[in-house]
Amino acid sequence: MRKILTVGMVAFGIVGSGFAFSYTDVQTPEVSLDTLDTYNGAFNIVNPGSDSVNIGGTTYTDIGGFVPGTSLSDVTVTFWFTDKAHSIPNLTFVVGLGSIELGAWNGTTQTFSFEGTTGAIDFLQDNGHIDYTVGSLLGSFTLADALLQADVSQNVSSVQTVPDGGTTLTLLGLGLFAVIVAKKGAATAKYC
Repeated sequence: MRKILTVGMVAFGIVGSGFAFSYTDVQTPEVSLDTLDTYNGAFNIVNPGSDSVNIGGTTYTDIGGFVPGTSLSDVTVTFWFTDKAHSIPNLTFVVGLGSIELGAWNGTTQTFSFEGTTGAIDFLQDNGHIDYTVGSLLGSFTLADALLQADVSQNVSSVQTVPDGGTTLTLLGLGLFAVIVAKKGAATAKYC
């Protein structure tokens, strides 16, 4: 009775239309600003730290590991302001991100979203960090929290194989060798 050796091979890969990943840097400056005072900070999505903050019922946690040079699909920056007199609607503040002055506003929260290729996204994706400035043009308030969220979207259109140091090729060779030996053995047995 003959035993036939069968070798199977499995290929591993990732096939998909795409994936998205977000990086986050949340900060709690808790700095008080009077008229004409400014605060300078910096967002860093390469190594943001390990902060976790609950703002308005939503928890934001630092997520780092961004690799500079990776394309960003969009960036959102949010600042939260508070004051003891609850007169925030009467104050005016100014915000800058990198070398871009974003303008002046009134209110308790200000969100800035950037999509595509703007100067802020270009600088952030090239460096993994970006400076920001918040200043009071009129009134006193506290810059309570600052948040940067950056999304990376990449399309994966081809199969990416898992490197195995030549094991797959060795198994394939052994399998083909076993098939040849089995065929020769079967042909020899036929004529005996």
